[in-house]
Amino acid sequence: MGWSNGLAVRSKRILFFNYKIYVAALYLLNEARNGEAILASDTPRHLVTHFLHSKITRRQLTDAWKESFARHDYQGEKVDRFMAFHTEDLRKGEKMIFTYLPGKGTKVTMKGKVCGTIPGKDFADALFSIYIAQNAGLPRIRDGLLGKRSSP
Repeated sequence: MGWSNGLAVRSKRILFFNYKIYVAALYLLNEARNGEAILASDTPRHLVTHFLHSKITRRQLTDAWKESFARHDYQGEKVDRFMAFHTEDLRKGEKMIFTYLPGKGTKVTMKGKVCGTIPGKDFADALFSIYIAQNAGLPRIRDGLLGKRSSP
């Protein structure tokens, strides 16, 4: 992938503390600022999430994924297969990488190991929608990945 489209930091506020959870980077062949246009195109996409928090449990990850896929009304065997890839906790410095290649599907890599490839653009669109669609659950993440400035 040649173009770094944008970066975003996911943080969570607990009481008076702001914890950085991960930094995400979206890579595309061509710069794009519109998530819906990215999703509509059948072109390669690459998303890297680099974890900054000391530990994110497998349960926290799968609960977040289930909620996110449900919000985007996407369920089924492909989501179940994706969930099955989450067998371990993620720790600071580890990465989750999602690479969509047209005609091949979405390759999922965790902690440097390829977990597998989920076929179909439909799954790639559902997964990337969580991050960049107009109705993404975390607008600041979406705006950062799309290279837009977010207001404080």
